[in-house]
Amino acid sequence: MNVSLLRERENSLRGANGRLTLAALLVTSGAAYADLDYSTSFDSTEPGYGGEMYGSAQIDSAFAQSDLKLVSDGQSGSWGTWVGPKVWGNCTSFTASFEASFKNGDGGPGDGFSFWFGDMEGVTDFSGGEQGLNAILNADRGITASFVSYPGANPGVYAKQGVTTFASNGLGYDPMTYSDHLQAKEDSGHGRFRVEWDINTGLQIYVGWSWMDEEVLWVDAQGIRPTDAYDWTFGFSARNGGIDQDVFIDNLVITAVPAPGAAVALMGLAGLGRRRRRN
Repeated sequence: MNVSLLRERENSLRGANGRLTLAALLVTSGAAYADLDYSTSFDSTEPGYGGEMYGSAQIDSAFAQSDLKLVSDGQSGSWGTWVGPKVWGNCTSFTASFEASFKNGDGGPGDGFSFWFGDMEGVTDFSGGEQGLNAILNADRGITASFVSYPGANPGVYAKQGVTTFASNGLGYDPMTYSDHLQAKEDSGHGRFRVEWDINTGLQIYVGWSWMDEEVLWVDAQGIRPTDAYDWTFGFSARNGGIDQDVFIDNLVITAVPAPGAAVALMGLAGLGRRRRRN
């Protein structure tokens, strides 16, 4: 999905006042079944971002461009997590698309970030990084798309179920890494990512740079078929080790499909008009 299409799709989810709206749940003959859509550009003027921030995560509104910043350049030994919407009920498939970029005033990329999804019931530790959310990894549950960018750590994309890596592909992140703050914030220079999962066909991860369409890194039909995809929550985590950088996320769009006949809803704090930040 290119940037213009992403913007068009995000705008289609907004009401007349420009604020985020959530797709309605269609109920027919007592059964609920509908594609459920969620979208945010992390605009600080919205009544909420649709999620909660932990650690060093914050909204960066420099240059009149709002982005989620998970960790910050100049802050080594830090982590940040954004916990997003939950699909209440049994999820059978979803598509998540988003943009990302790095800013490192000292040069190359640092550790990276992760997009994860899974059961968050009872989770109180929201620390994490490029490998995923620690609570999901330690409990050996959920699925993680791990975007490892540090050149000395076999940079690439890794797919995990719990702590087990079931697919990987090498990838360098220089095309989305900048030394200038303004350049890193420009949508035209962001890396574009898409994560798709279906209970029958497995996981697909796509990556594209500014001059190309997204390309699929793999299709995995057998390695990832969790029997319990119930009450999944989506989120991002990042970490700064000895090499620190800004990690920016923007233009997140999630579409989830529930099982037929299940009473489900896609809930985000943006729909509730709430704004939170926790350390």
